[in-house]
Amino acid sequence: MQRISRKRIPAAPIRPMPNVSWSSCCAINTRRSGTNSVWARRCNTGSRNRSRSGDPMTCQSIRLVARLSRDQRGAAAIEFVILAPILIMMLLGVMQIGLYMQAQNALSGVAGDMSRYMSVEYQKDNEITNTQLEALAYTRAVSAPYLLDGARVGTTATNSATQAITNVREIELTMTYQVPSVIAFANMGPMNLTYKKSIYVTVT
Repeated sequence: MQRISRKRIPAAPIRPMPNVSWSSCCAINTRRSGTNSVWARRCNTGSRNRSRSGDPMTCQSIRLVARLSRDQRGAAAIEFVILAPILIMMLLGVMQIGLYMQAQNALSGVAGDMSRYMSVEYQKDNEITNTQLEALAYTRAVSAPYLLDGARVGTTATNSATQAITNVREIELTMTYQVPSVIAFANMGPMNLTYKKSIYVTVT
C-alpha cells in the first residue's frame, strides 16, 4: 500500500502593520462596521498599552463619549431643568403685572363711583363731609367687585386750596394702595399706587 505524502502549505507571511496614527486607529475602532476587524483588535490592544502608559485619551473614552452623544434618554428631563426657572419667572412676572393693573383699575373705579355718589347726594341736599367721603371710598374699595386688601388701602379727601368756580366745591380724593408682590425674593421693593381725582359738587 503506497503512502500518500501530504504537502504542507507554507503560511502566508505576516504583513507589517502600516504606520497609522493614534487618532486614525481610534477613528477606525469607533466605526460600528469595523469593530470585529483586525484593525479594531489592534486598536484595542494599543489602547490598553497606552492606558497603562498614562495616556488619558483612550479608545474606550472616545467610544464612551460617542455612545453618550447618541443616547437620547433623559434629554427631556434635562431640557425641563434648564427651561423651568425661566418659565417660572415669566409666569410670576405676568401675575405681578396682572395684580398691578387690577389695583390701578380698582382705584380708578372707586374714585369714579365716589364722584357719581357725591353728585347724586348733593342734588338731594345731603352734604357729605370729607371724613364721610373717605370712609365711603374705603368701604367701596374693599367690597365687591374690587375686593382690595383693606390693610393696603388708604383714602384722603381734602378741599382744594383754590376754588375756581363760584358755588362749586372742589374736593380732591386721593387713594393709595400697596400692590402685593409675588416676586418678593427679587427684592424689588414695595409697589405703591396713588390715584387722585377731583370731585365737583354744587353748594348754596
